[in-house]
Amino acid sequence: MLALTLLAPLLAGLAVLALRRAPEAIALTGAGIGLLAALALLAGAASGVTAELILPGLPQMPLRLVAEPLTAVFAVLVASVAAFVLVYAAGYMAEDRERPRFFGTMLLFVAAMQALVLAGDWITLLAAWELIGFSSYLLIGFWHGQPGVASAATRAFLYTRSADLGLYVGIFVLIGWAGSSEISATLAITGTPALVAGLLLLVGAMGKSAQVPLQDWLQRAMAGPTPVSALLHSATLVAAGAILMIRAAPLLPGGALLAVGLVGGVTAVVAGLSALAERDLKRLLAASTSAQYGLMLVAVGAGAPVAALLHLIAHAAIKSALFLGAGVFQHDRDSTDLAALHGAGRARPGIFAGFAVAALALWASRRWPGIFRRTRSLPRRSPAPRRPGSPRLCWRAPS
Repeated sequence: MLALTLLAPLLAGLAVLALRRAPEAIALTGAGIGLLAALALLAGAASGVTAELILPGLPQMPLRLVAEPLTAVFAVLVASVAAFVLVYAAGYMAEDRERPRFFGTMLLFVAAMQALVLAGDWITLLAAWELIGFSSYLLIGFWHGQPGVASAATRAFLYTRSADLGLYVGIFVLIGWAGSSEISATLAITGTPALVAGLLLLVGAMGKSAQVPLQDWLQRAMAGPTPVSALLHSATLVAAGAILMIRAAPLLPGGALLAVGLVGGVTAVVAGLSALAERDLKRLLAASTSAQYGLMLVAVGAGAPVAALLHLIAHAAIKSALFLGAGVFQHDRDSTDLAALHGAGRARPGIFAGFAVAALALWASRRWPGIFRRTRSLPRRSPAPRRPGSPRLCWRAPS
């Protein structure tokens, strides 16, 4: 099931690009099988079974895929959002002549994202990180013949690639200090190496999750098709930075946590104000995405990565629904300008109702931190000792 979670979308994408026939049917089949495999992984992880797949890699550094509780949750999140977005895309792209290229690239992107969230070593994670960056460049620039599309795709690629240098150096520090590329082994590093590596990983996360001052590329990425925006903003490309910081949370010392919280807090304020000033619906949602991922980094910096995880799950469902609704309004009015969309909800009452529910859910999801504040006064029990090699979905409490 671990291999099938990746292979189903990967093989389906290759089949679409090779056959160029029935792309919708092949894409939905691959996405559906991948979703079932991810659900099976989550069921196994919930029952205490940790699945691991070891493949040949560098000398003494094999490639690993691991399905433990945290990574299995991420895999189900990616697979479920991708499946629903592809169902929507089957109608959205029905009249596009380049449907095979679109669905093939989307499936390859999903496979790369699954490799990233299930990676058990830094080499696999880095390879998947680069693949999602390249795939997103192809998807954002899908309509490259239209004015401004090619420059928007290039801008997104260069912004994220420049920040990736921090990830490269951070991984080099972790592997060099721990003597192993396995992620779980490097999370035990403490002291100055942990601080340096944590700050460098934060730089990589800032690029992918569009944090200040690297947030500009995300709003320009709206040049791609709406299904691309829905997938990238909810549970894949932009989520990669938050996923990285959640997984690296046990490594981060106090100084790194402070930096993570400051970056997220500044982004939440700046991007939130930018969203208020926007007069284009999709660009408004893009600014909101940066702000919401900033809140997730605030939660990580505050020592509550579980809160960040919960908000990540909620945000994935909410923001994908908002973008898909915006795509319907865009088709009706041939614009996403708020003035041009005035009254669009009357013609689509069902879509507007779903859009309104998702918007209210986005507001309500920000109440999660209050739940954690109210539970801080409860007496704490000493954690039970963990057996070596057993799955773990908990982090040390903040000092």
